[in-house]
Amino acid sequence: MESYPRLIKSALIERLRAHERAHGWVSNATLHEHDPVAQRSIPLHFPSMSATRVAAGVAGPPYEKPKNKTGPKPGSPIGRRPPTWTRQRVIEELRRLHRAGSRLVPAELDTALLHAAASYAGGLRAARRLAGISAAPPERSKKWWNEARVLAEIKKRKCAGQPLATTRTPTKLVTAGRWHFGSWAKALAAAGVDAATVRVSRRIYTNA
Repeated sequence: MESYPRLIKSALIERLRAHERAHGWVSNATLHEHDPVAQRSIPLHFPSMSATRVAAGVAGPPYEKPKNKTGPKPGSPIGRRPPTWTRQRVIEELRRLHRAGSRLVPAELDTALLHAAASYAGGLRAARRLAGISAAPPERSKKWWNEARVLAEIKKRKCAGQPLATTRTPTKLVTAGRWHFGSWAKALAAAGVDAATVRVSRRIYTNA
């Protein structure tokens, strides 16, 4: 393989200026054809061809307009700017998803919709209220939580001597109780349990 010498910076700049006078501009194509030594010397002194032209004060090839059109065709959805979010659009989107059966919880909603709800409606919960949609129901499990099952589970835990305080009861049971009865205390009352008797009393510490 033929080897080529490398030029020092000052010699390279002079070669590039002479190349421009001879060929009209400096480009990788013209250097490759007429002055490969200069082309191979550029990476030793400059990070790019553009930087090389600036340092040498030489011009690049003239701009040529593409013969074929580029970019998306008229009417194509590609490249279109998405519609701007507004409070009304957030409300309409929530109503549409609600009609489709969505529970309207963060895990099931698009990130853009969540950000828009926070920006234009004060958050997802406030956006649901504006849309006239009640709070999302608890997540369905293999066996759906209904009022009868909530009461049965509460009575079962009471008979087994298991705690019924909100901090010591399974989250799904507490959530379902609040959903069906309005609060955990009301769910306990419906099952015949006094909420005051199941609360966890805080231990009072003394110096001793």
